[in-house]
Amino acid sequence: MRHASGWIRAVGSAGLVLVLAACAGTTGEPGPVSTSATPTPSPTSPEPVGTRSPGPPVTGPAFGPVSVTRTGGIAGVTQTVRIGADGSWTYTEGRGGTATRGRLTEAEQAQLAGLVTSAAFAQEARLRPQPGQCADMFVYTITVGEFTGRYDECPSAGQRPTLNAVVSLLVGATAL
Repeated sequence: MRHASGWIRAVGSAGLVLVLAACAGTTGEPGPVSTSATPTPSPTSPEPVGTRSPGPPVTGPAFGPVSVTRTGGIAGVTQTVRIGADGSWTYTEGRGGTATRGRLTEAEQAQLAGLVTSAAFAQEARLRPQPGQCADMFVYTITVGEFTGRYDECPSAGQRPTLNAVVSLLVGATAL
């Protein structure tokens, strides 16, 4: 206590009151005083183990370029839309078709980023395609980073709600 009493004498009672008032916030009541000697980590030093709260698990791909190709149908189309990380998109039809460009809204970008970075997207993208019993339906191939998933419009080909949500979003928001 000798060090504490020397500090109080050096600061003075007015300084101590100011320090306690600043620590207490706006209530005017002194807040709890900590007597632990745990140092606050500096920005360049690593945090002690167990003090950082973990963020969300990283199980899906990072949001970056997204490519969706639609093939099939009665006419046997090949259509592709590529979405950049900034929300800009380019749509092409066929191999050398004319490009149409646009940009997703902020809400659409947020929705797309949430879908393609989710664990559900990664899980569905890893599933093998199941044979369907539909004729002339579209098949969508969705690529995000190392993940490529396939969504068949055929109901008997299996349920993939996250891939379906990506397709529905981009069909409504782009020229796809």
